[in-house]
Amino acid sequence: MIHVHVNPMIKSIITLLCAALFLYGIYADIHALRICTKPIPILVLIWMVFPHQDKWLLSALSFSILGDFILELPRQLPFALGLGSFLIAHIMYIRRFLIAP
Repeated sequence: MIHVHVNPMIKSIITLLCAALFLYGIYADIHALRICTKPIPILVLIWMVFPHQDKWLLSALSFSILGDFILELPRQLPFALGLGSFLIAHIMYIRRFLIAP
């Protein structure tokens, strides 16, 4: 596996920029901007965790991204599915941080 080292400051800048763009997407009601920028901060976290091969944390972050994406879909059903995805993510976070550190 190839691991490219990137300065953590760059990752922080990417995260903050995407968070700002997401908030602008909410303010300006630009759905495409919201749906494209919302998962990027979690993807950066996955990028930071991946070299450590922490399967519980990677799985929890993946379900968090799925929940974020589902909640951006325009219907009532996705709310329940997104909530379920976040529930699974939080169970995995509990498993990772409380049960098996």
